[in-house]
Amino acid sequence: MRNIQKLIVSTLLTIIFSCSNDDVLKDINSIENEKTSAQQMSKTTNNNGLKYSQSKLIIQYQPGTSQAVKGNLRDFYNVVSFEICKHCPDEMIEMWDFGEPIDIEPKKEVIEDNPTNEGGFMNTAGIYAIRDVDYEFKIPATNNFTNTPIISDLATDYVSFIKGSNTGINIAVIDTGIDTSLTEFGSPFLYNASGTDLEAEGVLSGWNFVDNTNDTYDDNSGKHGTVISKIIEQELTNLGIDFQIMPIKAFDANGEGSYFDVLCATNLALNYTNVVNMSFGWYDDNFGDFANTIFSNLLTTHSNVSVITSAGNISNNNDINKHYPSGYPQDNLFSIAATKPDHSYIADYSNYGAVSVDYFASGHFSLSGHDYYGTSFAAPKATSLISSFGTESYYIDIISSINSISPNTNFGLQYPVKYNRVIIQ
Repeated sequence: MRNIQKLIVSTLLTIIFSCSNDDVLKDINSIENEKTSAQQMSKTTNNNGLKYSQSKLIIQYQPGTSQAVKGNLRDFYNVVSFEICKHCPDEMIEMWDFGEPIDIEPKKEVIEDNPTNEGGFMNTAGIYAIRDVDYEFKIPATNNFTNTPIISDLATDYVSFIKGSNTGINIAVIDTGIDTSLTEFGSPFLYNASGTDLEAEGVLSGWNFVDNTNDTYDDNSGKHGTVISKIIEQELTNLGIDFQIMPIKAFDANGEGSYFDVLCATNLALNYTNVVNMSFGWYDDNFGDFANTIFSNLLTTHSNVSVITSAGNISNNNDINKHYPSGYPQDNLFSIAATKPDHSYIADYSNYGAVSVDYFASGHFSLSGHDYYGTSFAAPKATSLISSFGTESYYIDIISSINSISPNTNFGLQYPVKYNRVIIQ
């Protein structure tokens, strides 16, 4: 389906819980122990740098799951504490904490399989109330390239950059936040949450999932999120497009993020904006089951929102060594590789893939006298172009627009992407 719609896009955008006896609990523990013995799962960190939690799992409930059933499930699976995904309209995503390290892989499988088939575990449609279960892990910092850190004024209040009212297209940037103290920012351009459901939850513009606050300040020394937002702000201002950016901080000062925070950030963005920029990622390790995740479910549910992702920076063929979220197959997701600044050739660091990567764009940007390189900075150029077509941007024809060209034949063949086009600014 992704191929079909993206072909169109490239030519248009090219219990009640009644059984709590010890026997059932013993059966569950027995299954977990058997799976542990058979699989010998022992690593918490894989070769791609992902650090898995051994005490937490992320749960997505089926629609129509009552609070009583959620409570039954937590009790049954011995959950010590839980955290609901903040600013999720339906409260169907939460993280379970089992209190201490356990054999997390068999625990996940048992929860997914519902071995008891108890009626108290069903939603209103009579379906097992847990839709999906994901591992919790740390997403490593994106390896982009710049020279020295940017120094900014910590005292600057970003509130003055929030627009009086929202007009045009809403764009979310999920990243390290935003630092509006940099002189490059002029007129107000940030999303205004007043008048939305978010206002009652203390949201002013976006949200900081790292620190659980409405202050989305970018404390990353390279100002990664700020640079992403600046590229979008600059391009759309130059084009005269009405827009506002919702800054969502899901990555800390070191550029690292919790998968749960990223999921919650994604859910927020998909519910309140039209276009989402994701300049981050991780690689498949044959353990995380990344092809079937809550993340993927969210993309499918919100198929009318365009999601633009960076393809990654290790000169990798993403068709072989999968990269996420850029590798998800949904039609509304676009993966962007990087070219050299003059578009003459693929950037030395850029990933590519004839199936899993869609377009090229320049991976270079300059801000405050600093040069930035990476697919992180190619992605927002695509975000800007797609956003310029308005709220129905996922149907727009990139190929026929004046802002895309065919790549040099040599690198277009040697390092292919699906639509064989370079987005230019």
